[in-house]
Amino acid sequence: MDKAFQFTDAQKYDGVIVAGVFTQEFYANLAKNNPHIVLIDDYRYLPAYDIIRNSYFEATQIVLDQLLENGLNKIAFIGGNIHPMNNNGETTDSYQDIRAKAYLMWTRLHNISPLIALNGWTPKDGFDSMNALLKDNFQVALMASDQLTIGAYRALKQHQLKVPQDLQIISYNDSDIAEYLVPSLSSINPASLSMGKIAVQRLVHRLNNPNDIPIHINLPAKATWRESSEINLN
Repeated sequence: MDKAFQFTDAQKYDGVIVAGVFTQEFYANLAKNNPHIVLIDDYRYLPAYDIIRNSYFEATQIVLDQLLENGLNKIAFIGGNIHPMNNNGETTDSYQDIRAKAYLMWTRLHNISPLIALNGWTPKDGFDSMNALLKDNFQVALMASDQLTIGAYRALKQHQLKVPQDLQIISYNDSDIAEYLVPSLSSINPASLSMGKIAVQRLVHRLNNPNDIPIHINLPAKATWRESSEINLN
């Protein structure tokens, strides 16, 4: 977040698209200066704003169901909590990430003990989390981002474990690095480009119809299967 940002800056524009997760106080102050707001990728229930999201919750549960159908029931999850930002940067507030929430709900539904580490979002967090969990001998790791997987791969290499022969990896974001990791990384694509396009369309609609009720749009996320998972679940 640019620390030079002032809420009154929003008055210069017809509307504002917010990508990322900010505090509810931030959104309220922004709306006082410009009521035409569309949010991208915020999973909280915020009825005052148009929100464009992806279906990470549903996609996670679908992938977990398919893994279970293929005899894989020892599944770990590595990720972090969400820390909303304000106009000065990240706050100390936090809430559970939608991917972790889907994983934990699924394990309860299937009476499976969760194996989860929520240490943060950097490659080092992925490295440390994988090292901490490896003693539990799981079959698959869901990594909440491709960046986390970079560190996890290094941890596995140090333990002389091979992907996918010893441990399968499925990640999220399907960023540019996923295709070029070795082995290439199976990753769930959040349809980011489509989210941006629809956010613009929704903002135009909001400008022309300011009194319409806000809507929340969930776009389907789809996995891109590569070498890090032996089972192609398409």
